[in-house]
Amino acid sequence: MKVDPRDVAKLAVGPKYFDSEFSEWESILYEMIGGNVFGADRIDYLLRDAYHAGVAYGRFDHSRLIETMRILPREDIQSQEPDLGVTLGGLQAAESLLWARYFMYTQLYFHPVRRIYDIHLKEFLQEWLPSGHFSTNLEDHLQMTDNEVLSGLWTAAAEPAQKGHIQAQRITGRRHFRMLYESNPIDRKVNLQSVELVYDAAREEFGDDAVRHDPYRSGAEAEEFPVYQRDESIASSVALSETLQNGPSFAVDYVFVDPDLREKAKAWLGTEKQRILAKGTAQ
Repeated sequence: MKVDPRDVAKLAVGPKYFDSEFSEWESILYEMIGGNVFGADRIDYLLRDAYHAGVAYGRFDHSRLIETMRILPREDIQSQEPDLGVTLGGLQAAESLLWARYFMYTQLYFHPVRRIYDIHLKEFLQEWLPSGHFSTNLEDHLQMTDNEVLSGLWTAAAEPAQKGHIQAQRITGRRHFRMLYESNPIDRKVNLQSVELVYDAAREEFGDDAVRHDPYRSGAEAEEFPVYQRDESIASSVALSETLQNGPSFAVDYVFVDPDLREKAKAWLGTEKQRILAKGTAQ
């Protein structure tokens, strides 16, 4: 039977990003593949990344979660349309998956060294790629694989005349920018704009090319799905779990500086930070 590319796309990105009607069973199948709680993709990448990074943060009882999955009616909808849920015994496994994701993001994915390499790679690609972005032509896009990017990266690092030379050297030679400052509760009590103020002051002191700012804040979204209880009734996950009702959120906010200026910048910030944070607080 011939595979329809649109069917593959629907199950890959889900109803949020695919402009087409989803049947009940397509929605359930997407939840099994790419859903936030039950998706095989999320279960796989958390466990695999935790294993290869040598950390325990991403581990959770995935076997229990899979064993307790059920196709259940949604108790809040009169039509009783089916949805993917769990029995009550799997609720804690679903919670632990969300906490595993939270810890992996805060401790690994959003580690400052990993974040600055994203910035250097993005800046390299903006210089190196034709017109500064990947082609939207399907055939051309498929030809640009990791192999081509890595080859271009090493070539640009070795040849000063190549586009993206400086960023390529930073990546291949581990000459990445170092963290100068990050958001913290103590300084935010003094001034909620502490990171922006430090970033602006550092750019004024050392120049735009020597400083980078990297803010990110995740939203706390509820993870709602049906739960089959011991009395055979169906309840909403958010009614049974505060974790699933609010969802753990996280934020990072970093200021990075050129490694050649790191010590000078640290000394400067140690002397000037209180003056910088005081800006805008006087009434």
